[in-house]
Amino acid sequence: MSLLNLDFHRISKPTPWIGLILVALGVVAMLWVMTQQDVVAQYKEQVETQESQLKWKKQQLAERQKEEQKETPVNEKVAIIRRAQQQSALPALKLLEASWSRDIAVLRMDLSPVDRNVKLDIESRDAGDLLSWIDRVNRQPGIARVVLARQQVKAADPFKPTQAGVEIYLRKDPQLDPRKVTKP
Repeated sequence: MSLLNLDFHRISKPTPWIGLILVALGVVAMLWVMTQQDVVAQYKEQVETQESQLKWKKQQLAERQKEEQKETPVNEKVAIIRRAQQQSALPALKLLEASWSRDIAVLRMDLSPVDRNVKLDIESRDAGDLLSWIDRVNRQPGIARVVLARQQVKAADPFKPTQAGVEIYLRKDPQLDPRKVTKP
């Protein structure tokens, strides 16, 4: 065996290549991470700028759409409702007035110019007066048909009047002139 020569006073200076390589790799990795953080921050700024521009464009588009909606009806239902509000109930009332008698009392009237119908709850002295009034109304030229929906006699009343629900459907003739209505 050979003799081992150990000198503890001598300073050995081997070059720590592995440590230097690891430190250099750490510095490179740290620089790469810092540049990537800068790149991500720039992307974030760009995205925020694009989002704010897109939000502003959406607001402008929504404002333009609201202005357009104010100028034109939203859909056909709105147009139909507007036309209905402009229609007059006068022709239907003239037709009813032409066939009215003093033996008939109106309890409730539901007039719909759009649907061109009139719903009445009426009361008469007896069933004969009611039926003759329905015949007079049905003979008017502007009336399509008259429907007796229900009829009852008030038995508790000493005069025993007849109550009825009547639906009157008007013709679809837009040129219906209430002056041409015939008096019975």
